[in-house]
Amino acid sequence: MKVVIVGGGSAGWMTAALLDAGLNGKTIPKSVDITLIESANIGRIGVGEATIPTMRRTLQRIGVSEAQFMKSSDASFKQAIKFVDWAHEGGHEYIHPFDRIGSKARDLNGLRWLKSDRSAPFASTVSAQPALAMAGLAPKNLEQKDYEGVVSYAYHMDAEKFAGFLCELCVSRGVRHIVDDVTGVEVTARGDIRSVSTGDGQVITGDLFIDCTGFARRLIGEVMGSEFESFGQWLLCDRAVAAQVTTEDTAEIKPFTTSTALSAGWCWDIGLTSRRGVGYVYSSTFLSEDEAELELRKFQNLSDETPVRHLKFQSGKMKDQWVNNCVAIGLSAGFLEPLESTGLFMVEEGVDYLLELFPRFGEMSASAEVFNRKMTERYKECLDFINLHYCLTQRRDTPFWREVAKPDRITDSLKQLLDKWDQKPPSRLDFTDSTQLFSYVNYEYILFGMNWAPRPMLASTHDAKAMEL
Repeated sequence: MKVVIVGGGSAGWMTAALLDAGLNGKTIPKSVDITLIESANIGRIGVGEATIPTMRRTLQRIGVSEAQFMKSSDASFKQAIKFVDWAHEGGHEYIHPFDRIGSKARDLNGLRWLKSDRSAPFASTVSAQPALAMAGLAPKNLEQKDYEGVVSYAYHMDAEKFAGFLCELCVSRGVRHIVDDVTGVEVTARGDIRSVSTGDGQVITGDLFIDCTGFARRLIGEVMGSEFESFGQWLLCDRAVAAQVTTEDTAEIKPFTTSTALSAGWCWDIGLTSRRGVGYVYSSTFLSEDEAELELRKFQNLSDETPVRHLKFQSGKMKDQWVNNCVAIGLSAGFLEPLESTGLFMVEEGVDYLLELFPRFGEMSASAEVFNRKMTERYKECLDFINLHYCLTQRRDTPFWREVAKPDRITDSLKQLLDKWDQKPPSRLDFTDSTQLFSYVNYEYILFGMNWAPRPMLASTHDAKAMEL
């Protein structure tokens, strides 16, 4: 069977590496022939620098050593996200770590914290990871094996170098790499893609075509006609301005991502072994490019000589991400926004589903139906979780923060969860999908970090304070 991947970058090369490892392994001859076509004229976006712990499993499946990956990608450890000024201004901060102490049955940690005086941050009462991360410590020691740690962890990495690392690995394992522009697509009478043609006259036929062309959506959108579903009603940010800051002091590399709320969005700060990556994710409704760049430069103390990149994106997904014999993976399938680092996870998840549903017998409609349903569930689940960060804010200092807090900016499914939690604390029984990424554990970190509590508890707290007065 022939698989043709159109587009490189992290999405394309992760797809190639995972498919080759999952379908071919070390067998010779290979059961699936994989070709990746990558344009020399279209640059990689290259700002997907933060990951979540699922990346460790992905790298294991690809079959690379952790040290080799980290050295090749300038990677550092990521143990948590530190949120600053999201609940309100004035230096308020909280931690969303990856590790959690909890029982396998009933987890009452959240309830105990709510009933306490809440003088200690919730995360520090259920995990040692906030203390480890803030102290600048690693999540593992030298004696531990690849991808094993004292606590769960992920990585910060140079996305362009990561794509280059996977490219070299895949080519060494037999993946065919064509560097050229796709200039044409031939479609059969029944609507399948028969072949793609390149600028130098090559015609590459295939059985399954994978669109990794990013926001261009060259195959899934232009050729297959899948429609884009916008999440713009709930996620207002649609722009980013990013910069790379050289650092000589590796002791300053922080094992966590910092997310600081600014006037019309938030700023990321990510430390790699060779540099820092910083950027401002904002809404173009409330801020111009020039204003956003000026705010980023001022906040990060960037010199006028420091180059920046301006990026545009739409939050949303393609209605159908598998149409006939075409599957969209990565940005071509959809995008939420950089908060909580779900971009590369959606690549991992998409390829994982594709491997399980791989059309070994030729017919693809049943696999496409399941794939589209599961990916829709993942996007909506992640949409709710990211939406939570905005709707809980108590900030009213700028038009942006006043807007994101309005009731019509909250998804219906998140409203239902919040209504439940006004009557009881979150629990694992609130969620029925065993494959979802964000569980009640993650929700508790954000809810309690943002000073949320069930209304009856807030009322009792106010009453108690009134009695004290």
